[in-house]
Amino acid sequence: MDSGSSAYLSMADPFLVEALQNPRHRLTILRMELDIQKFLQSSDVQQFEYPHFPTSYLHLAAHRVPQHYGLQTMVQDSVVDGQGAKIPVTRKPESKYPGVRLSDIPPKQSNSGIKVSSTDNNLNLSILAQSSVHVPVVSQFGKTVEMAALIFHKIYAPP
Repeated sequence: MDSGSSAYLSMADPFLVEALQNPRHRLTILRMELDIQKFLQSSDVQQFEYPHFPTSYLHLAAHRVPQHYGLQTMVQDSVVDGQGAKIPVTRKPESKYPGVRLSDIPPKQSNSGIKVSSTDNNLNLSILAQSSVHVPVVSQFGKTVEMAALIFHKIYAPP
């Protein structure tokens, strides 16, 4: 990441940035943000409620996303319906769109399964995972991943 990107990301809560880097949670976080944006667009509604989330991690995210927009959150135990704690979100005078929207934070880029490392000027290749997606990625050595895999198989293939 360059210094412009890191300055850009420093405007967002580090917890939310980390959650958005995790493919498992990214979609849920972005849906939370979409709910917040819809809420802010409807000026006649003063409060909305997030449902119970299955994990404490998502429960925390349900507080942090509205706080990113300057909204106030609380916890409301819902003993009557047995659904767990709900999270009411209310407007505050300082509620507004932030300088960085969470949807603008890019997902974490992953390599396509091959790790290239250089030690003592020897090129070592190790396959981390097999991928069914065939995407040409250029490594730091200027070779595509396919070329690196070919070299690996030529060197380490059984006779």
